[in-house]
Amino acid sequence: IDQLLGQRESHRLPHINPQSVLITPIGNMWVEHGWHRLMDMVLHAEKAGLVIAIQEMEEMSVFAHGGLSDAIGAMRSSAAYMALDSGVEWLLMVDNDVLLEEDTLERLLAWDRPVVFPMLHVLEDKHPWLKLSVPDLKPHTGLRPVLWQAASCMLFNVRVFNGTSSTMWYGGDYYIGQQLNHIGHR
Repeated sequence: IDQLLGQRESHRLPHINPQSVLITPIGNMWVEHGWHRLMDMVLHAEKAGLVIAIQEMEEMSVFAHGGLSDAIGAMRSSAAYMALDSGVEWLLMVDNDVLLEEDTLERLLAWDRPVVFPMLHVLEDKHPWLKLSVPDLKPHTGLRPVLWQAASCMLFNVRVFNGTSSTMWYGGDYYIGQQLNHIGHR
């Protein structure tokens, strides 16, 4: 445990499986190289001593009323409950259109915060007027509080879900941020 947590062990509550992570890819259609980048990150994290489990969250009713955008809330909600039920310490939700770096998970865990979103970069800006967060974030400025951020990639300590509403996943990125702010996270 000392090797995994280092100095953080002194202020952490005990956990049966410290630094265990459930990764839940969200969506039905992977961006090119998305799966391979996820696997590179998983292998890198396992070499660092993390315990990783992966469960793809797929919605089979994409062509039902509302389409995939309605299904994403159900997939995120299911991922949160799965993390609570599985006994892991952390949950990384990542949309299938995100290209991860091999050390993304380790860098997010290093912050040792209940909720952490990585800095997002748009590779193909089809909608330049849309924001990824409020306030706008700048690269290389460290961890910053936000009102909301695009929910494309999120790391949670699973205990966070003990204080959230089961409806927090329905309504978009701003609504998720509002729910997290309501229970004290920014």
